[in-house]
Amino acid sequence: MAQFIQKGDIVDYTNSGEAAIEYGQLIVGKDKVFVAAEEIAPGATGGVHASGVFEIAAEATAAFAFGQKIYYDATNKVATATAETGSTTKTPNAYIGIAVEAKAEKTATAKIKL
Repeated sequence: MAQFIQKGDIVDYTNSGEAAIEYGQLIVGKDKVFVAAEEIAPGATGGVHASGVFEIAAEATAAFAFGQKIYYDATNKVATATAETGSTTKTPNAYIGIAVEAKAEKTATAKIKL
């Protein structure tokens, strides 16, 4: 049996960090990336988007195809098509979602569905 709690487009998130989370900031969870729906002070709980289409800063040296899996490079703070970063020490990039529009090289943003 299941009990409905909430729709799930926006879910509650508690900021356990020492800095405020800004509106629109990407939050990397264990297996998913979320987008802050509001400013969340340290220790406070606020809403984060779990779904939707967002324009996100992207790696300007890569093209993305419509429907391609996109990841988040937390080191460089950009969306990327690669699942890991680094040439010698591989660091996994968090999965964001899929590109909902093709992105050409030299374009600094991408439209991504969480």
